[in-house]
Amino acid sequence: MITFGDMDLGTSYTLRPGVYGIIFNEHKNLIALIETGDGKYFLPGGGLEGSESHEECLVREGIEEMGKLLKIGEWIGKAQRYFYSEKDSEYYLGEGYFYFAEIAGEAGEPVEADHQLR
Repeated sequence: MITFGDMDLGTSYTLRPGVYGIIFNEHKNLIALIETGDGKYFLPGGGLEGSESHEECLVREGIEEMGKLLKIGEWIGKAQRYFYSEKDSEYYLGEGYFYFAEIAGEAGEPVEADHQLR
């Protein structure tokens, strides 16, 4: 597994597993990114909630972030990252599971209004 960031030995980290989709456009030369209201970019997806499966998580995140129904595909791999969340004022060990995915349909307006599909 690939690890990003540096672990501070004196810091306690909260495990934060998440699922993310690599979604190509029809020409296979661009991937989907989500832009937040503060100008940050990230892959579609996010943190697992409760006992969600990876597929359930990615479908929920697709609706929330893009207003799109996502279909999970082949597993790509797993990576982890040590980081500090300014928003939560907490140290996390993010554990990301990455899949190829595709947009399977429309789900309406995104729940998270400050997120835009790019």
